[in-house]
Amino acid sequence: MWELQWHCRRLYRKHFAPLAVSSGNARNMYWNMNTDYGICAICKLILFCSPAGTTHIYKSYLRKEEENEFYNFVNIDGTVKELLNINESLMKAHDKDNPFEVLIQDLVQDNKQKSEWQLSNILFVEFKASVGGKKCTLNYFNMPMYLAQFFSKQDKQISGIYNGKLRASVVDQLIKQRDLKHLLIPILREKIKDILEDKKGFSILGSDCYKIAKIRFFINRYKGGKLEVDDKKLKIVRYAGENIREKYIKANSKNKLGGIAYRLLNTAKVGNKKDFMDTLLRIFVSAEEDVPLVFLDVMAEKELNFEDIAYAFISGLVSDKYDPSKVDNKEEK
Repeated sequence: MWELQWHCRRLYRKHFAPLAVSSGNARNMYWNMNTDYGICAICKLILFCSPAGTTHIYKSYLRKEEENEFYNFVNIDGTVKELLNINESLMKAHDKDNPFEVLIQDLVQDNKQKSEWQLSNILFVEFKASVGGKKCTLNYFNMPMYLAQFFSKQDKQISGIYNGKLRASVVDQLIKQRDLKHLLIPILREKIKDILEDKKGFSILGSDCYKIAKIRFFINRYKGGKLEVDDKKLKIVRYAGENIREKYIKANSKNKLGGIAYRLLNTAKVGNKKDFMDTLLRIFVSAEEDVPLVFLDVMAEKELNFEDIAYAFISGLVSDKYDPSKVDNKEEK
Protein backbone atom coordinates (compact mmCIF):
# COMPACT_ATOMS: atom_id res chain seq x y z
CA MET A 1 0.00 0.00 0.00
CA TRP A 2 2.80 2.45 0.85
CA GLU A 3 4.26 1.87 -2.64
CA LEU A 4 1.05 3.15 -4.24
CA GLN A 5 0.90 6.12 -1.91
CA TRP A 6 4.50 7.05 -2.69
CA HIS A 7 3.90 6.79 -6.43
CA CYS A 8 0.67 8.80 -6.24
CA ARG A 9 2.47 11.53 -4.27
CA ARG A 10 5.22 11.65 -6.89
CA LEU A 11 2.70 11.84 -9.76
CA TYR A 12 0.30 14.32 -8.23
CA ARG A 13 2.80 16.83 -6.85
CA LYS A 14 1.74 19.53 -9.34
CA HIS A 15 -1.57 18.71 -10.96
CA PHE A 16 -3.66 15.73 -11.92
CA ALA A 17 -5.37 15.20 -15.32
CA PRO A 18 -6.15 11.56 -16.25
CA LEU A 19 -6.75 12.37 -19.93
CA ALA A 20 -3.73 10.72 -21.56
CA VAL A 21 -2.82 14.11 -23.07
CA SER A 22 -0.48 16.90 -22.05
CA SER A 23 -1.81 19.91 -20.16
CA GLY A 24 -1.07 22.20 -23.07
CA ASN A 25 -3.41 20.18 -25.27
CA ALA A 26 -6.23 20.22 -22.74
CA ARG A 27 -6.50 23.91 -21.76
CA ASN A 28 -10.29 23.75 -21.77
CA MET A 29 -10.08 21.51 -18.70
CA TYR A 30 -8.48 24.29 -16.67
CA TRP A 31 -9.91 27.47 -15.17
CA ASN A 32 -9.50 30.43 -17.51
CA MET A 33 -7.35 28.23 -19.81
CA ASN A 34 -4.44 28.53 -17.35
CA THR A 35 -2.58 25.21 -17.07
CA ASP A 36 -0.16 26.48 -14.41
CA TYR A 37 -2.62 26.07 -11.56
CA GLY A 38 -1.58 23.37 -9.11
CA ILE A 39 -4.02 21.24 -7.15
CA CYS A 40 -5.05 22.32 -3.65
CA ALA A 41 -3.76 20.77 -0.43
CA ILE A 42 -7.04 18.93 0.25
CA CYS A 43 -6.96 17.38 -3.23
CA LYS A 44 -3.40 16.25 -2.65
CA LEU A 45 -4.46 14.61 0.61
CA ILE A 46 -7.39 12.83 -1.06
CA LEU A 47 -5.20 11.55 -3.90
CA PHE A 48 -2.51 10.51 -1.44
CA CYS A 49 -5.05 8.41 0.52
CA SER A 50 -7.00 7.09 -2.48
CA PRO A 51 -5.41 3.58 -2.47
CA ALA A 52 -6.81 2.99 1.03
CA GLY A 53 -10.36 2.82 -0.32
CA THR A 54 -9.62 0.47 -3.21
CA THR A 55 -9.77 -3.32 -3.62
CA HIS A 56 -6.77 -5.29 -4.83
CA ILE A 57 -7.82 -7.59 -7.68
CA TYR A 58 -5.84 -10.24 -9.51
CA LYS A 59 -7.21 -10.91 -13.02
CA SER A 60 -6.14 -14.51 -13.56
CA TYR A 61 -7.78 -14.66 -17.00
CA LEU A 62 -5.31 -12.13 -18.44
CA ARG A 63 -2.29 -13.78 -20.04
CA LYS A 64 0.31 -11.10 -19.43
CA GLU A 65 1.42 -11.31 -15.81
CA GLU A 66 2.47 -7.66 -15.66
CA GLU A 67 -1.13 -6.60 -16.42
CA ASN A 68 -2.86 -8.97 -14.00
CA GLU A 69 -2.97 -6.89 -10.81
CA PHE A 70 -5.12 -3.80 -10.32
CA TYR A 71 -6.54 -1.64 -7.55
CA ASN A 72 -10.26 -1.08 -8.14
CA PHE A 73 -12.94 1.31 -6.96
CA VAL A 74 -16.63 1.65 -7.84
CA ASN A 75 -18.35 5.03 -7.82
CA ILE A 76 -22.14 5.43 -7.87
CA ASP A 77 -24.60 8.31 -7.88
CA GLY A 78 -25.81 7.86 -4.30
CA THR A 79 -25.09 8.54 -0.66
CA VAL A 80 -21.72 8.00 1.02
CA LYS A 81 -23.22 5.00 2.85
CA GLU A 82 -24.31 3.41 -0.45
CA LEU A 83 -20.87 4.10 -1.91
CA LEU A 84 -19.26 2.41 1.09
CA ASN A 85 -21.57 -0.60 0.86
CA ILE A 86 -20.96 -1.22 -2.82
CA ASN A 87 -17.17 -1.04 -2.41
CA GLU A 88 -17.35 -3.36 0.60
CA SER A 89 -19.25 -5.82 -1.62
CA LEU A 90 -16.47 -5.51 -4.18
CA MET A 91 -13.86 -6.21 -1.49
CA LYS A 92 -15.72 -9.34 -0.32
CA ALA A 93 -15.60 -10.72 -3.86
CA HIS A 94 -11.94 -9.78 -4.52
CA ASP A 95 -10.86 -13.45 -4.73
CA LYS A 96 -13.26 -14.21 -7.58
CA ASP A 97 -12.13 -14.28 -11.24
CA ASN A 98 -13.96 -11.00 -11.84
CA PRO A 99 -15.48 -9.23 -8.78
CA PHE A 100 -17.32 -6.81 -11.10
CA GLU A 101 -19.40 -9.77 -12.33
CA VAL A 102 -20.46 -10.61 -8.76
CA LEU A 103 -21.22 -6.96 -8.05
CA ILE A 104 -23.41 -6.59 -11.14
CA GLN A 105 -25.32 -9.78 -10.31
CA ASP A 106 -26.00 -8.49 -6.78
CA LEU A 107 -27.42 -5.27 -8.18
CA VAL A 108 -29.58 -7.10 -10.73
CA GLN A 109 -31.06 -9.55 -8.22
CA ASP A 110 -32.42 -6.69 -6.13
CA ASN A 111 -34.89 -5.01 -8.47
CA LYS A 112 -34.91 -5.10 -12.28
CA GLN A 113 -36.06 -1.51 -12.85
CA LYS A 114 -33.95 -0.09 -10.03
CA SER A 115 -30.85 -2.06 -11.08
CA GLU A 116 -31.06 -0.73 -14.63
CA TRP A 117 -30.88 2.82 -13.28
CA GLN A 118 -28.08 1.93 -10.85
CA LEU A 119 -25.99 0.23 -13.51
CA SER A 120 -26.33 3.16 -15.93
CA ASN A 121 -25.03 5.48 -13.19
CA ILE A 122 -22.03 3.44 -12.11
CA LEU A 123 -18.36 4.19 -12.73
CA PHE A 124 -15.63 1.52 -12.60
CA VAL A 125 -12.10 2.71 -11.85
CA GLU A 126 -8.93 0.63 -11.84
CA PHE A 127 -5.29 1.62 -11.61
CA LYS A 128 -1.87 0.21 -10.83
CA ALA A 129 1.44 1.75 -9.88
CA SER A 130 4.71 0.83 -8.19
CA VAL A 131 7.83 2.52 -6.90
CA GLY A 132 9.92 1.10 -9.73
CA GLY A 133 7.37 1.86 -12.42
CA LYS A 134 7.80 4.84 -14.72
CA LYS A 135 4.10 5.49 -15.11
CA CYS A 136 0.75 4.92 -13.46
CA THR A 137 -1.97 3.06 -15.39
CA LEU A 138 -5.46 4.43 -14.84
CA ASN A 139 -8.56 2.99 -16.52
CA TYR A 140 -12.10 4.22 -15.92
CA PHE A 141 -15.32 3.28 -17.67
CA ASN A 142 -19.01 3.80 -17.10
CA MET A 143 -21.91 1.67 -18.27
CA PRO A 144 -24.08 2.97 -21.14
CA MET A 145 -27.84 2.37 -21.02
CA TYR A 146 -27.82 -0.47 -23.58
CA LEU A 147 -25.31 -2.39 -21.46
CA ALA A 148 -27.32 -1.72 -18.29
CA GLN A 149 -30.39 -3.10 -20.09
CA PHE A 150 -28.51 -6.24 -21.06
CA PHE A 151 -27.23 -6.96 -17.54
CA SER A 152 -30.66 -6.19 -16.09
CA LYS A 153 -32.71 -8.29 -18.55
CA GLN A 154 -30.23 -10.96 -19.69
CA ASP A 155 -28.03 -11.56 -16.63
CA LYS A 156 -28.48 -15.35 -16.99
CA GLN A 157 -26.64 -15.23 -20.32
CA ILE A 158 -23.44 -14.43 -18.41
CA SER A 159 -23.91 -16.96 -15.61
CA GLY A 160 -24.63 -19.64 -18.24
CA ILE A 161 -21.00 -19.63 -19.44
CA TYR A 162 -19.43 -22.79 -18.00
CA ASN A 163 -15.75 -21.73 -18.01
CA GLY A 164 -15.18 -19.34 -15.07
CA LYS A 165 -12.16 -17.54 -16.51
CA LEU A 166 -13.94 -17.07 -19.82
CA ARG A 167 -17.00 -15.70 -18.02
CA ALA A 168 -14.83 -13.20 -16.16
CA SER A 169 -13.11 -12.18 -19.39
CA VAL A 170 -16.47 -11.62 -21.12
CA VAL A 171 -17.64 -9.30 -18.33
CA ASP A 172 -14.35 -7.42 -18.50
CA GLN A 173 -14.73 -6.91 -22.27
CA LEU A 174 -18.35 -5.79 -21.90
CA ILE A 175 -17.58 -3.22 -19.20
CA LYS A 176 -14.79 -1.83 -21.37
CA GLN A 177 -17.31 -1.70 -24.27
CA ARG A 178 -15.20 -3.85 -26.58
CA ASP A 179 -16.63 -6.05 -29.33
CA LEU A 180 -16.79 -9.66 -28.13
CA LYS A 181 -15.75 -10.94 -31.56
CA HIS A 182 -12.15 -10.05 -30.66
CA LEU A 183 -12.45 -12.51 -27.77
CA LEU A 184 -14.45 -15.12 -29.70
CA ILE A 185 -12.35 -15.42 -32.88
CA PRO A 186 -9.10 -16.57 -31.13
CA ILE A 187 -11.12 -19.10 -29.08
CA LEU A 188 -12.80 -20.54 -32.18
CA ARG A 189 -9.40 -20.71 -33.86
CA GLU A 190 -8.07 -22.79 -30.93
CA LYS A 191 -11.10 -25.07 -31.10
CA ILE A 192 -10.55 -25.60 -34.82
CA LYS A 193 -6.86 -26.30 -34.21
CA ASP A 194 -7.86 -29.08 -31.81
CA ILE A 195 -10.09 -30.59 -34.51
CA LEU A 196 -7.35 -30.39 -37.14
CA GLU A 197 -4.82 -32.05 -34.82
CA ASP A 198 -7.43 -34.54 -33.54
CA LYS A 199 -6.88 -33.81 -29.85
CA LYS A 200 -8.83 -32.35 -26.95
CA GLY A 201 -6.37 -30.09 -25.18
CA PHE A 202 -8.48 -26.92 -25.28
CA SER A 203 -10.59 -26.40 -22.16
CA ILE A 204 -13.35 -24.14 -23.56
CA LEU A 205 -16.50 -25.89 -24.78
CA GLY A 206 -18.12 -25.21 -28.13
CA SER A 207 -21.33 -24.38 -26.25
CA ASP A 208 -19.48 -21.56 -24.46
CA CYS A 209 -18.40 -20.21 -27.84
CA TYR A 210 -22.04 -20.06 -28.89
CA LYS A 211 -22.99 -18.29 -25.65
CA ILE A 212 -20.45 -15.55 -26.39
CA ALA A 213 -21.91 -15.21 -29.90
CA LYS A 214 -25.40 -14.98 -28.37
CA ILE A 215 -24.33 -12.34 -25.82
CA ARG A 216 -22.83 -10.31 -28.67
CA PHE A 217 -26.13 -10.66 -30.55
CA PHE A 218 -28.10 -9.37 -27.53
CA ILE A 219 -25.69 -6.48 -26.93
CA ASN A 220 -25.91 -5.28 -30.54
CA ARG A 221 -29.73 -5.43 -30.47
CA TYR A 222 -29.97 -3.40 -27.26
CA LYS A 223 -27.38 -1.02 -28.65
CA GLY A 224 -29.59 -0.56 -31.71
CA GLY A 225 -32.55 0.48 -29.54
CA LYS A 226 -34.41 -2.85 -29.37
CA LEU A 227 -36.35 -3.30 -26.11
CA GLU A 228 -37.29 -6.97 -26.63
CA VAL A 229 -34.85 -9.43 -28.23
CA ASP A 230 -35.62 -12.94 -29.52
CA ASP A 231 -32.78 -15.39 -30.20
CA LYS A 232 -34.82 -18.26 -31.76
CA LYS A 233 -33.28 -17.83 -35.22
CA LEU A 234 -29.78 -17.76 -33.75
CA LYS A 235 -30.48 -21.12 -32.08
CA ILE A 236 -31.59 -22.56 -35.42
CA VAL A 237 -28.26 -21.51 -36.96
CA ARG A 238 -26.31 -23.12 -34.13
CA TYR A 239 -28.23 -26.41 -34.32
CA ALA A 240 -27.75 -26.43 -38.10
CA GLY A 241 -24.00 -26.36 -37.45
CA GLU A 242 -24.26 -29.19 -34.92
CA ASN A 243 -26.38 -31.22 -37.36
CA ILE A 244 -23.79 -30.83 -40.13
CA ARG A 245 -21.07 -31.91 -37.70
CA GLU A 246 -22.96 -35.12 -36.89
CA LYS A 247 -23.59 -35.81 -40.59
CA TYR A 248 -19.86 -35.53 -41.36
CA ILE A 249 -18.95 -37.75 -38.40
CA LYS A 250 -21.42 -40.47 -39.48
CA ALA A 251 -20.02 -40.29 -43.02
CA ASN A 252 -16.48 -40.81 -41.65
CA SER A 253 -15.51 -37.32 -42.83
CA LYS A 254 -14.72 -35.82 -39.44
CA ASN A 255 -11.22 -34.91 -40.67
CA LYS A 256 -12.81 -32.38 -43.07
CA LEU A 257 -14.58 -30.39 -40.34
CA GLY A 258 -11.48 -28.50 -39.23
CA GLY A 259 -10.67 -27.22 -42.70
CA ILE A 260 -14.29 -26.22 -43.33
CA ALA A 261 -14.60 -24.37 -40.01
CA TYR A 262 -11.27 -22.63 -40.64
CA ARG A 263 -12.39 -21.36 -44.07
CA LEU A 264 -15.72 -20.14 -42.67
CA LEU A 265 -13.99 -18.33 -39.79
CA ASN A 266 -11.59 -16.57 -42.17
CA THR A 267 -14.44 -15.36 -44.40
CA ALA A 268 -16.35 -14.14 -41.34
CA LYS A 269 -13.32 -12.30 -40.01
CA VAL A 270 -12.85 -10.30 -43.23
CA GLY A 271 -16.60 -9.92 -43.89
CA ASN A 272 -16.60 -11.93 -47.13
CA LYS A 273 -20.28 -12.95 -47.44
CA LYS A 274 -19.95 -14.42 -50.94
CA ASP A 275 -17.21 -16.92 -50.05
CA PHE A 276 -18.97 -17.76 -46.77
CA MET A 277 -22.22 -18.64 -48.59
CA ASP A 278 -20.32 -20.55 -51.28
CA THR A 279 -18.61 -22.72 -48.64
CA LEU A 280 -21.87 -23.08 -46.71
CA LEU A 281 -23.84 -24.31 -49.74
CA ARG A 282 -21.14 -26.86 -50.56
CA ILE A 283 -21.31 -28.15 -46.96
CA PHE A 284 -25.08 -28.67 -47.04
CA VAL A 285 -25.00 -30.26 -50.50
CA SER A 286 -22.24 -32.64 -49.37
CA ALA A 287 -24.27 -33.57 -46.26
CA GLU A 288 -27.44 -33.95 -48.40
CA GLU A 289 -29.27 -31.44 -46.23
CA ASP A 290 -31.55 -28.52 -47.10
CA VAL A 291 -30.23 -25.08 -46.24
CA PRO A 292 -32.41 -23.48 -43.51
CA LEU A 293 -34.19 -20.32 -44.69
CA VAL A 294 -32.60 -18.33 -41.86
CA PHE A 295 -29.30 -18.28 -43.80
CA LEU A 296 -30.89 -15.85 -46.27
CA ASP A 297 -30.19 -13.21 -43.63
CA VAL A 298 -26.49 -13.45 -44.50
CA MET A 299 -27.19 -11.17 -47.45
CA ALA A 300 -30.36 -9.39 -46.31
CA GLU A 301 -29.25 -8.88 -42.68
CA LYS A 302 -32.81 -8.35 -41.40
CA GLU A 303 -33.11 -10.09 -38.03
CA LEU A 304 -29.58 -11.51 -37.95
CA ASN A 305 -26.48 -9.92 -39.41
CA PHE A 306 -23.70 -11.76 -41.20
CA GLU A 307 -21.38 -12.07 -38.20
CA ASP A 308 -24.21 -13.33 -35.93
CA ILE A 309 -24.92 -16.18 -38.36
CA ALA A 310 -21.24 -16.96 -39.00
CA TYR A 311 -20.17 -17.21 -35.35
CA ALA A 312 -23.28 -19.15 -34.29
CA PHE A 313 -22.89 -21.68 -37.14
CA ILE A 314 -19.15 -22.16 -36.58
CA SER A 315 -19.79 -22.59 -32.83
CA GLY A 316 -22.25 -25.37 -33.67
CA LEU A 317 -19.80 -26.90 -36.12
CA VAL A 318 -17.14 -27.26 -33.40
CA SER A 319 -19.63 -28.13 -30.68
CA ASP A 320 -21.11 -31.36 -29.28
CA LYS A 321 -23.83 -33.76 -30.36
CA TYR A 322 -26.83 -32.36 -32.25
CA ASP A 323 -30.30 -32.68 -30.66
CA PRO A 324 -33.20 -31.91 -33.09
CA SER A 325 -35.65 -31.51 -30.19
CA LYS A 326 -33.86 -28.29 -29.16
CA VAL A 327 -35.09 -26.51 -32.32
CA ASP A 328 -38.30 -24.71 -31.34
CA ASN A 329 -39.38 -23.56 -34.81
CA LYS A 330 -41.39 -26.33 -36.60
CA GLU A 331 -40.98 -24.85 -40.08
CA GLU A 332 -37.17 -24.58 -39.71
CA LYS A 333 -37.01 -28.06 -38.13
